[in-house]
Amino acid sequence: MEGNYVRDVPHPLWSASGYADSGPGRAVQRHHVYVGSGAPETNGTVVEPRTYYPYSLDPAADVPALVVAGAGTGRV
Repeated sequence: MEGNYVRDVPHPLWSASGYADSGPGRAVQRHHVYVGSGAPETNGTVVEPRTYYPYSLDPAADVPALVVAGAGTGRV
């Protein structure tokens, strides 16, 4: 996960000890903004995505405004 805005989520990412009946994962998170949320639980590593293709991220703090600006009828 990369560059997300997470608001009011008690367990935004639960990886190291599993979630419900699932086993542990290998989640990695970076460049997130957490507002009113619990701490993410990460465990593991992943290959850097830029190894395969170039991309750029919008700042996570801008995500709520970007979503609202693009939401609604006729805004595709």
